[in-house]
Amino acid sequence: MRWIRTIFLRAGDSASDRRVKPFKRFFRLSAWMAALLFFGPAGAYAQDFFEFHLSNDFSVYNNNVSGPGSANSILTEGTSYLEVLGVTGKGQTNEFTYDFYVGGQMTDDPTHDIRRYSLVNFSLNAGTPQHALSLGDTFQAFSQYTLTTALKGGAYKYLGGSSPWLPKIIAVYGLAAPRWDSIWGNRETKTTERRVYGTRIAFEPSAAMALGFNWVGLHDTEPIEDFERVYDDSRIYSMDIHYRPIPGLALYGEAAFNDVRAGIGDTSATERLKGHAVKIRAVGDEDPSRVIIEYERIDPEFDNPVGSATPDREKVKFGWRYKATRDVHLHTNMLWYRDNLDHQKVDPRIDYYRPEIGVSLARPFDRRYAYSRLTYNKKIARQDGDSIRNDDLINLNYRDRFGIIDTDTNLGYSLYRNESAAEQENNEILYNTVLRSRFSAGSLVIKPAVYLGGWNFKDELSDSDDRFYEYSLGLGVDVPQARITSNIKVGVNQLNKEIGDDSSKVFGSMSIFWRAGFLDFLDRGMLFVQGFINDFDFDTDSRDFREDSIMAGISISI
Repeated sequence: MRWIRTIFLRAGDSASDRRVKPFKRFFRLSAWMAALLFFGPAGAYAQDFFEFHLSNDFSVYNNNVSGPGSANSILTEGTSYLEVLGVTGKGQTNEFTYDFYVGGQMTDDPTHDIRRYSLVNFSLNAGTPQHALSLGDTFQAFSQYTLTTALKGGAYKYLGGSSPWLPKIIAVYGLAAPRWDSIWGNRETKTTERRVYGTRIAFEPSAAMALGFNWVGLHDTEPIEDFERVYDDSRIYSMDIHYRPIPGLALYGEAAFNDVRAGIGDTSATERLKGHAVKIRAVGDEDPSRVIIEYERIDPEFDNPVGSATPDREKVKFGWRYKATRDVHLHTNMLWYRDNLDHQKVDPRIDYYRPEIGVSLARPFDRRYAYSRLTYNKKIARQDGDSIRNDDLINLNYRDRFGIIDTDTNLGYSLYRNESAAEQENNEILYNTVLRSRFSAGSLVIKPAVYLGGWNFKDELSDSDDRFYEYSLGLGVDVPQARITSNIKVGVNQLNKEIGDDSSKVFGSMSIFWRAGFLDFLDRGMLFVQGFINDFDFDTDSRDFREDSIMAGISISI
């Protein structure tokens, strides 16, 4: 059994080895499990099936930036490459199933990735009808207040048996890291090491009821920045219930409390936080209506960085959707929430109101392909009985088809009123329309498009009137017999400001994709060429610059 001890216990003695010691063991365990997958069950039994695929997207591109304001461009000048690799497989031996995926990326362009080589994805899953094990990228959502964050680590599931009171169990351990090289990388990608572990035990005593008990712990080590909020030896507990007492009615509730030690920049200087959170939600869904009622209260001291909660908030939400006829649908929503639950703030609490009403019409004016939607909502904020915000927002959408032309038009108007000590009104108008078509011309499929849009914002306080316009033309040409798709787009936008620089941009882009016949031996094979031009012009000539980019590449899968 010495090899088992080697897998789980061997680690270097250096400081860097001690930092990544758990993940050295994790990768050894992953390699050991992969060996079992391929040489264990596969060697003992004839496999029912096994699939293996390799994908590779490789592109080379050249960027050129010119003009006195070229420093404002985010493009990396010169020739660069980007390669994305993926290996995936799945199989089954008797009742034992498994799948895996490994994805990596290589590039020399820091605008794509700050690291030249990166492990992007790694996951390995295996199991039987009663047991499942996951390693690598794992996402196990326990409940809203306990765990809603993807981890890099491992998870075990016991999927229960025939008895409804036999629990389903999930146990997880891992790091809440945004990317794999956040764990072992240098300062460019290194993040605070946040270890997360927990268990969920769920019961389904009947087809109408499900109960869940959740526990999650977290611990931060080696904070990267002095201003980071860090957690030391923290716990979150919750219970949730799903219940359907009658057809068409669903009830959900969760209650949670935490025992958290949190601080800024140093886990040795933390404060202890103890708070509660509760949520109750009822959904009634029976034609022609759907009603949602929700209540939530989260204490100021309820803090969990791997869950989903906003501390210091009490909220009530109501929504009603009604099908008046087959073509007329009405909806209304109301949201109220407030802060300062424990009167811990110096300023009085603020109450927020978000009422909304809307109507959707299918086939208005007896037009077969027409659809229209009109919504009106308000945003109100009141403090100590006085109104401090009172906004009105109206949006209208209309879609239709006229002959071979499809249209999609949006119009929005917003009136923002600040009713605090410095009273102010601002007006905003948004509008855009898109005209599209698709038709055949011999062996070609032609797809023209026209876009027109604009924006206008009037600021009363600064006495300014800013306007933005954009116009563009697009043309797609497909050659089905040659398996070629292409698209070109050109346009211009202009921003006119009463305070600051006016600016305009002339832009163009093109793309060609060809599923070449000589690549038919692959599962998927495609060649592509893409490019774009952006020409920026400002009132201040020293800010002017132009971007030109061209890319060629291949995408394959075997």
